[in-house]
Amino acid sequence: MTLRKPRPAGLKLIVTYKFVKSPLVLGLAVWLTAAPHSTYDFLQALVRVLDAAGTTGIRLGSAIQGELTQDLITGGAILAWLDGVSTAIEGGLLLSGWRWAQWLVIVELGCLVPIGGVYWVLHPGPGKLIALLVNAAIVAYLVWQRLREGKANSNEKV
Repeated sequence: MTLRKPRPAGLKLIVTYKFVKSPLVLGLAVWLTAAPHSTYDFLQALVRVLDAAGTTGIRLGSAIQGELTQDLITGGAILAWLDGVSTAIEGGLLLSGWRWAQWLVIVELGCLVPIGGVYWVLHPGPGKLIALLVNAAIVAYLVWQRLREGKANSNEKV
């Protein structure tokens, strides 16, 4: 009988993050898919509230209004479905405890980080920057964890 090593706190935190984020994003995907018109109406109402909130609100409201289209909501729904499902899969892979599963998450997120970086440079925003930094930190931590563990048998549980 092989005793399973306890998961590092950083890995537990990442798995928790994945399993909290996934249902939230999937809920957004359901809302954007099932009720795109109410989503559009909600965002229009938000713009009106922001316009009444002073100079900063007017600027933010104008920025939202300038981008607000049904195509934006449709594209947002597609991205939310992809992100929610991929996040759930990543969480499941990390929870499985297999070393190869961590490498899959590293490769998948590692491919998305440069794309997110380019997107942030072209369309800067604090939310995009936070998402980029979180994903880069997850990749860096998982790579560090894998390298620290050494070249252990890939079928051994972590």
